[in-house]
Amino acid sequence: MDGTWLTTTYTYDDTNRRVTIDSPGRIRTITEQTAFGETWKVTDGEQRTTEYRYDLDGRLKQVIDPEQRVIEAHDYDVVGNRTQTRDGKGQAIQFEFDAANRQIRKRIDPQGLNLTSEIRYDGRGRQLELLDANGILTRLEYNIQGQLAARVVDAAAGGLQLRTEFRYDRQGRQISLIEGAGTTTARTTQYSYTPLGQRIEEIVDPTGLQLRTQYRYDTSGNLIGKLTPDGQLTRYAYDAANRLVLTIDPAGAVVRNDYDTAGRLIQVTRHATALSNLSNEETQPQALTLLLAKLVPHPNDQQTRTVYDTDGRAVLDRNAQGEITRREFDNNGRVSRVTRYATRLPANTVLKLDTVLPTDPQRDQRTEYRYDSAGRQTEATILLGNERLTTNQTYDAVGNLIQVTDAKQQRTRHVYDAANRRVFSIDALGTVSRNEYDAAGQLTRSTRYANPITLTGEATLATVNALLKPDIKLDSQQQSIFDAAGRQTASVDALGYVTEYRYDAIGNRIAS
Repeated sequence: MDGTWLTTTYTYDDTNRRVTIDSPGRIRTITEQTAFGETWKVTDGEQRTTEYRYDLDGRLKQVIDPEQRVIEAHDYDVVGNRTQTRDGKGQAIQFEFDAANRQIRKRIDPQGLNLTSEIRYDGRGRQLELLDANGILTRLEYNIQGQLAARVVDAAAGGLQLRTEFRYDRQGRQISLIEGAGTTTARTTQYSYTPLGQRIEEIVDPTGLQLRTQYRYDTSGNLIGKLTPDGQLTRYAYDAANRLVLTIDPAGAVVRNDYDTAGRLIQVTRHATALSNLSNEETQPQALTLLLAKLVPHPNDQQTRTVYDTDGRAVLDRNAQGEITRREFDNNGRVSRVTRYATRLPANTVLKLDTVLPTDPQRDQRTEYRYDSAGRQTEATILLGNERLTTNQTYDAVGNLIQVTDAKQQRTRHVYDAANRRVFSIDALGTVSRNEYDAAGQLTRSTRYANPITLTGEATLATVNALLKPDIKLDSQQQSIFDAAGRQTASVDALGYVTEYRYDAIGNRIAS
């Protein structure tokens, strides 16, 4: 039973190893287990069942969706390390391990893209070197206590050698961060703590600019004040349940939060009248009482309100302009309908679940949603007056959006590579856009082809590639170039103009 006196019921069937959960809104989910305690079947609120299959050692082998499709499949070595995972399209990710059963290599699409990353360890089993799919090496260093002491990006000989260092106190708390260590532009940040481990101060460039940010806490550990280097103080005040009630910015502008008995945020008020002459005492534990006494209602206060149903879902919203939005849900808790009412409620109306809302069939806007068995939105229908506008979405076996059909039956299709990166988009006119990536997944080139294609069958990488008619003069192309740290160092626009970007040793862009 929660703070609103609503009950969630749990029913146990020991014979069949089944647990049934009934929510206050009468949504039922059922979980069934094997004799070994493994969850093998879950039935959701719409009576759709997902099944889990295990091997004799209790390792998950398959996940089967409500349509009886295998959406996950796993292989293991003789000691139980997961060596391969295949998704709903059969695309694989392989893992390799050393003699100590530590993962040392990961291959995405090993028979195709073969995007390979590696991990190397020291004698104590700590990660020492990380090699990403682009071949960029990151080296990790540790102090005698085993804490991370430094991280060097692009650490190979001749690389960028971007070094970040970390220092700790005896309690293991980080007390300094040095970015760009060993360079003339290195930046140091120092941290200080209370005996309870709360950060009370951070100083950027402690031997130079001394940009100091300070934090204050109440006896419950809640942040009650933040003082920035320019002397601007933001205050926070909490109720007895440690919920944030008031936020007061440096200019005295106040935002107030109100909660229901279950601890849910039900109202946010942005007060039109700022508070002034605030003393330091008003950042102490008694701040809430002192500050609430100073607040005076004003006609220009902006207030939003939320009403929840018995399952704790936000059903009604009223914004600061008095506009009402209502949500309805299916038995899996997904939004099935959203109604935006054209007529506003008077400001003094108390919004509740049973509030009679002013309907206007010709001006109210409703949007209805439908989902597939995997919970992906497949249809959205906008109803406004006599209009009915439906958009449909189709997905592949791993959840990539592959087709959108709008209300005018115009189709846009998308094609992905084996790493599930979108490569092609083909609009209703047959215009093709293409994305190219580096091994780390960064977008390096985008091309919009001038010549449309006619695609009659399935959209795949092979079929689209075969239909392309490149035109070097008319195709529009943009490029991005990245350094070994993943920072964009240059871009080339569709007209061929090049923009270069330069960075200092700590990663700040200093010129373009």
